[in-house]
Amino acid sequence: MWLKHIQSMYVSRENYETILNTSIQIIFNKTGKKLDENNKILFEIFNTIASQVFSVESKNPLLQKQSPEQAIQIINGIVIEELVKYILHKKPELLKNTEAVQTKVESTRAPLEETIKLSIEKTVTKFTSPIENVISMNILTLHMYTQDYIVTEINNTLVFDYNNERFVAKIPPRNYTEDTVLEAVQEAIFECIKKKVDVKISEYDNKVIIAKEIKIDDDLSTLNDILGIGTGNPMKLIKRNKINFGVKFEFENEINNFDYYVPIIINNNENTPNTGPILKEFKLNYTKKFNRPVDLAEVKIDFDKYNHRGYPFYLMLEITKLV
Repeated sequence: MWLKHIQSMYVSRENYETILNTSIQIIFNKTGKKLDENNKILFEIFNTIASQVFSVESKNPLLQKQSPEQAIQIINGIVIEELVKYILHKKPELLKNTEAVQTKVESTRAPLEETIKLSIEKTVTKFTSPIENVISMNILTLHMYTQDYIVTEINNTLVFDYNNERFVAKIPPRNYTEDTVLEAVQEAIFECIKKKVDVKISEYDNKVIIAKEIKIDDDLSTLNDILGIGTGNPMKLIKRNKINFGVKFEFENEINNFDYYVPIIINNNENTPNTGPILKEFKLNYTKKFNRPVDLAEVKIDFDKYNHRGYPFYLMLEITKLV
């Protein structure tokens, strides 16, 4: 029943449009170019990637523990990531040659005003030349991933001794949250010794603690740095439901700059899946008008000490200036 349910949700027209529209937006944010959604080749690429991802992920035991809605979110996120990566690296000819990331928008305002859109993708963006004569800014949306433990094929091995016998445990390469990485380590050890052992997070130093009878080989275990075992530094995310997200604007030759902060919900206990990075859109829609024109020199992003793990993020701004 679970598989049939998510399959019917996955192949729906609404879900197809969600995946495609999000992919188009991400590509536009990264390149300033639009993807022709009616292109036959794009449809074939989408079908291939979507089918392959669903075939693999629908068999994932961790995914099967999620509700159908949560499972679809996870699978969609993987499809979007793979589709964007494939088009940018292997099929860039599908992109229309439109304007760059800084794009001119048709303006219905006074003839001496111009509106541009900016995609901010770094924590610090310093413009080569300031954007002059800015009279208003609209902070539109933030796209970012909820974060987790990143496990790949080169850092997923745990070598240990138990009852004077050597074992090698591996957890599947994917992205984990705190709960699912503990569960995966516990299951991997169980597969080796056929015994369930305690695996938990230390509240003192954020390191993973494994039962004492499991003797970890620090030299051969590649999973140590992720878990914070041995001499490696723990790579544990700051797991919070809410952060005070901030955007700081600095202006040329101005004493007073402008900061905008807003609380945003990163994870919702009822709706957030237990595994995989999920691309979320946060609608901010805040407008700042200036009493006189200013020259925008720099934009800084403050994630309130939230570790976004190097995943891409996109802050969309709309700026109106005098010309």
